[in-house]
Amino acid sequence: MDEEQLFLFEDDPLPEEISQEPEPCPFCGGKPHINRKHMAVKFVLTGGFFGGRLCDREAFYVYCGRCRARGPIVVRTLKRRSEEDEMRLEAIRKWNDMLGRT
Repeated sequence: MDEEQLFLFEDDPLPEEISQEPEPCPFCGGKPHINRKHMAVKFVLTGGFFGGRLCDREAFYVYCGRCRARGPIVVRTLKRRSEEDEMRLEAIRKWNDMLGRT
């Protein structure tokens, strides 16, 4: 078994296949834009002496600049800054998967 297959599920795309740019709108062919929305600040219990910390709750989605179509929203409570990039890529992937365009 390949090393890559150990860490990926069967339906997961290989890392080089993941596009970092959203495709044109599936409805009108317009230019897509990525939007980030700050939802709230949430107190997360971590245990230990201080008991918790404040974490940002963020949302990312892709929308069309021409017809205003919006893709699925990705919402998470960020525990580390690298999650922002993961969320952005997930929102782009979900936009690109709309209407079975894969």
